[in-house]
Amino acid sequence: MKKRVLLTVAAMTLLVAVGLTGCGGTSVSNPNDTSVSDYQSVSSMALSEINEDNLNGLLTYLKGNGVIKEETREMKAEMIGATAGQMVQAIYGSNSVLIEIYEFDLSALSEQATQVLKQAKDESKFVSLDGELVAAVSDNGRFLMLYKDIFTDDTNRPVQERILKLFKEFSPTITDSSDTGSTETGSAASSEKVSSDT
Repeated sequence: MKKRVLLTVAAMTLLVAVGLTGCGGTSVSNPNDTSVSDYQSVSSMALSEINEDNLNGLLTYLKGNGVIKEETREMKAEMIGATAGQMVQAIYGSNSVLIEIYEFDLSALSEQATQVLKQAKDESKFVSLDGELVAAVSDNGRFLMLYKDIFTDDTNRPVQERILKLFKEFSPTITDSSDTGSTETGSAASSEKVSSDT
């Protein structure tokens, strides 16, 4: 009888844990596999070094500049009208903050996607099951970043501003003619590539 009760409690605990992370919640966690200095030592990747103008290229750019960790988790991008989405850990000193980054096909925006991007641009916020999140749109309008603005003190502000600057400026010039296809093609390739990495 005791074993059955313990198994039930363990199963319920697992379901709650999966439920909290499955909805794409944004929270803080301590990095426990690689030191912050390891990531910050790689901090000078230029846009000219990026050969993919899509979500995968953006993640490569942020990793190459030492502001996010390698681990990613695919998000259900279609829920907000995006074509691809990943959750990553942004590095904040001794902590790492979970952020979500989505790619949109500007040539085929659904009504939902249009509303999400408009709210993000106009109000710098996004309302989710986890409450109100800070939202930022890249300068080219194709990418959306969501996170909880929990680090507001002056110590973490420069880190936050650097991540935001790198995210907003991402718009590489691709010279290879095979990469000049539609955003939709790039998004599909991105989703496939990033999925294979995780």
